[in-house]
Amino acid sequence: MDRHQATLTELKKASESCVKQTELFKEHISMTENQIKKEFEKLHQFLRDEEEKHIRSFQKEMQPQDEKLKARMKELSTQISDLSEGMASVWQDMEAENISFLQNYSDTIKRVQHPLVPNTTLRLEEYQHYHIQTIIFTTWARMQNLVEHPPVTLDPDTASSKLLVSQECTSVRYIEVQMHNFDNPERLYVGVLASQGFSSGVHCWDVDVGESDHWMLGVVGETVNRKRLYKMDPKSRFWCLRFIDGEYKKGYKPVRYIDDSEWPSIIRLQLDFDKGELKFTEPFRNRSLCTYTGGFPEKVFPYFCTGDYLKSLHLFPANKENF
Repeated sequence: MDRHQATLTELKKASESCVKQTELFKEHISMTENQIKKEFEKLHQFLRDEEEKHIRSFQKEMQPQDEKLKARMKELSTQISDLSEGMASVWQDMEAENISFLQNYSDTIKRVQHPLVPNTTLRLEEYQHYHIQTIIFTTWARMQNLVEHPPVTLDPDTASSKLLVSQECTSVRYIEVQMHNFDNPERLYVGVLASQGFSSGVHCWDVDVGESDHWMLGVVGETVNRKRLYKMDPKSRFWCLRFIDGEYKKGYKPVRYIDDSEWPSIIRLQLDFDKGELKFTEPFRNRSLCTYTGGFPEKVFPYFCTGDYLKSLHLFPANKENF
């Protein structure tokens, strides 16, 4: 009997614990939903303000042309009215068939024979193509400034012995003197991973490589051997773009079509896990650098590496420049 009583007591405690966990879970759901609504309302309000601002700008730009059109319409209306009155007067004189029509015949012919015909076509070509796509792109870029934190952060426990991760876990730099870190299972032989891994959905993060002359970015499979150098190809579960010795490479293959005079300082990685695609782009020139397709067999983690001790790699939400 005592054993049953003890079991009943434990079951009641478990039930009470479950009730508390349920309440905490509901509270967590409510807080998260409110936070989502709050963040999206910031984006909605930003877009409403941008829409209103650009419409006002467009209307102001179109106002001189609108006034010019109204003035021309008024001018034409006056000329139509004058000509109609003149023609009506001629018809009255003709119908009268009296001597005054014959006496004024010469003046009448001059008045109706060569009326002034204005140029009724205005040149509107310059106003036919308003720069809508430019507005959309710059608005999209500026909207990212509302994001306060990078979508991914660095995991110091994965950083190799010559990579120093900042306290905020948003930048990494190369150091010449090797650190004596604890060789935990997560730590890489070379490079550092993000704290966040992805096995579904669409994800995007920006990396400021600045003027660094030696860096590597990409994603790596969760189960690869972290204690040796990766083979830089998808078969080895490593998808990367790198810049070394003045040359861009997609894995081992040189990328020839990136203009050497316009080296990108910001690299955007766009991962569509479900579609099986990883894109490297330069967001503020809106150009593609390289793309991997073919899918991902397992969960992947963003990968970062630098060999330039003068320049750090920085993760950030968006470009903070004004547009």
